[in-house]
Amino acid sequence: MISIIICSREKTRASQLKKNIQDTIGTEFEAIIIDNSENKHSITQAYNIGIDQSKFDYLCFIHEDIEFKTSNWGNILTSHIDKNPQGIVGVAGGQIATQAPSSWSFVPQAQRKYFMQCGKINSFPNDNTHETAEVILLDGFFLSCKKDFITPIRFDDTMHGFHAYDADICLRSKANGGTNLVIYNLLIDHKSKGNPNSQWIESTKKTFEKWNYMLPIYTGTENINVAQIEQKNMTRFIRRMIKNGYSYTDVVNDNFLSSLWRKINGGETITLKCKTFFYLLFRWIL
Repeated sequence: MISIIICSREKTRASQLKKNIQDTIGTEFEAIIIDNSENKHSITQAYNIGIDQSKFDYLCFIHEDIEFKTSNWGNILTSHIDKNPQGIVGVAGGQIATQAPSSWSFVPQAQRKYFMQCGKINSFPNDNTHETAEVILLDGFFLSCKKDFITPIRFDDTMHGFHAYDADICLRSKANGGTNLVIYNLLIDHKSKGNPNSQWIESTKKTFEKWNYMLPIYTGTENINVAQIEQKNMTRFIRRMIKNGYSYTDVVNDNFLSSLWRKINGGETITLKCKTFFYLLFRWIL
């Protein structure tokens, strides 16, 4: 019933995860483990290989550093996907994608999530009474959908490495009329945390440049100040660049970032230069 696609770097982890799936899924499944121990593929290439090899109607794309905690989760998941066949389902995401390059988690009040991270429950909102919440972006450690939705869309296999593919496929989903959801009754322990390194910065920048024509997009009913969030996300991204060793010229001479800064900040770039210089001076406390 469910094809589970794993881009694997460690055979032991993949084997342990397969056993965990067998013990908890509660329905028929196949595990398509793409051996990437020698880094022959980007994660998008591995996932597209998995799509081509899959035989079931429901697909899950998962990291190998997770553990399923909910019994019979396969039937829970397929029930959610049947209600939302056009889109992607996950367990952690954000309700806004800004023009500024960002993660799903950059805006705390827009987060929608229910999972464990390194053994600790990570949930928002805590008083949630719904089974699902619509989001724009999802965390890539667990993504699921109908095969006939993802097959014509596919992952962008021109992307390199292992970052920002989740933002890209979620925006690809939205561009093709999909609705992305976080579900609240399937618990997964993600046994690692994100690493916003220079590869993350480059991949995220390229992804948001590619989709900038349709951004910002957001969902939910709460009042949000989009202009303020754009400015915060832009500043945070610049700060992360400096923290990861980018130079003054790397930032201020980047055509995409400088034009985006002008759009977000009323047509001027002097504050970009000032903030970049300031962060360089105080890089040690970023």
